[in-house]
Amino acid sequence: MIVGTAGHIDHGKTTLVKALTGVDTDRLPQEKARGISIELGYAFLDLPAPPGAAPGEAPPRIGFIDVPGHERLVHTMLAGATGIDHALLLVAADDGVMPQTREHLAVLSLLGLAQGTVVLTKADRADAARLEAVRGEVAQLLAPTPLAAAPVLAVSATTGGLPALRTRLAEAAAAARRAADPQALFRLAIDRVFSLDGIGTVVTGTVHAGAVEVGDELCLVPGDAGTVVRVRSLHAQNRPVTRAAAGQRCALNLAGPPVARAARRLAGDGPARTQRRLRAAARPWQPALGAGPAHRDKVRPILARGVADGVWARDLARDTQEPEALMRTTLARLAQRGELHQVVRDLCYDEATLRGLARLARGVAEAHGGEVTAAGFRDATGLGRKRAIQILEYFDRIGLLRRVGDVHRLRRDTALFGEDEA
Repeated sequence: MIVGTAGHIDHGKTTLVKALTGVDTDRLPQEKARGISIELGYAFLDLPAPPGAAPGEAPPRIGFIDVPGHERLVHTMLAGATGIDHALLLVAADDGVMPQTREHLAVLSLLGLAQGTVVLTKADRADAARLEAVRGEVAQLLAPTPLAAAPVLAVSATTGGLPALRTRLAEAAAAARRAADPQALFRLAIDRVFSLDGIGTVVTGTVHAGAVEVGDELCLVPGDAGTVVRVRSLHAQNRPVTRAAAGQRCALNLAGPPVARAARRLAGDGPARTQRRLRAAARPWQPALGAGPAHRDKVRPILARGVADGVWARDLARDTQEPEALMRTTLARLAQRGELHQVVRDLCYDEATLRGLARLARGVAEAHGGEVTAAGFRDATGLGRKRAIQILEYFDRIGLLRRVGDVHRLRRDTALFGEDEA
């Protein structure tokens, strides 16, 4: 199981992880000097061997991803939170709920994370009345989220409460192991790529689903279906293993073509079928978004105005009175589900508006031998040249058009935004 911290800056996330695991996840000199987390940190906690474990069998191990709490590092927090199974939401007993408490909880809700524990840290700095008041504040905050039923534990990293938290995490880890789907397609989200002398290419990340063994062939995604690598060796939860599975931090030593920075995932189950199965699996996927429906209801009417220039994330945040970071997370999730289009970073279109622009692009192509120029598309849409180019380049990326020199050619083999697809 992968546990991820969440909560406001200086609410004791790194201190609690160190108290649980003995590992200080603030490893950078800048983090030591400033006394705050800047990058994601990783640690591991060995649990007692379960009843019936074979002699010599390695005990189960929980992985921790420690995230920064600063308001300007929410994007880093999001990168860490996407791979976790269990959220550890920290609220300092002396401060109570703070802005990044709310923001981090919103991110967890949008990711559909329903398993978690709330920890009231610095409990030694608050009396019983104060702890009860913070519990009430937390209960009210969690009520509309998937974490509404999460237990709340009062802990001090220096004076007590850790045994109860360890027990809670051990129980959650056992439940997570039982819930894993052994038939799931292997997927690992890559967060680091590097080379070691005498070893070769190594990628690290969190296993989102399925399992992998030494000798397996995997496919790099995004990339061509023929980009295949073989697993030479494995480390899971910081230990050498022959097999790794969902809910583990994993490092894979790979043989094959160089791993490009653009690669974001490794997928298994045979390279020839990987992309087809990924597409088939993606269509019915409907993650529980928690607070998401309320945010979608705010966003959709604004996008549905059909503005050909699109709508910027900052304007949506302003109009809906939501934090920009939360709005970006909402838009990214909606784009993943195909409910809107992000033409460039933070510039969004609804389906109907982009379909109308695609219809105009097809019309220009039909009138000019299958070719669309920036000037021709600009004139047909009434947009500025910069926006026209951005939309044409987006159509190139999704496969409606193909850039050839200074023109964009209509792909005759695509049904994107065509009458059949509609």
